[in-house]
Amino acid sequence: MKKMTDKHKIMAWLLNKQFNYPVVAIAQLMQVSKNNIYEAIKEMNFECE
Repeated sequence: MKKMTDKHKIMAWLLNKQFNYPVVAIAQLMQVSKNNIYEAIKEMNFECE
């Protein structure tokens, strides 16, 4: 598994929240686990508040 950079986290958030991509598809695209994507989205939601 790859480590997610800040750019990856932002892209995962955008794909999920703005373009309604499913977490599984984003995880496959970025070659990381679903849990990494869930955590990235949660982190970005927190930062956007």
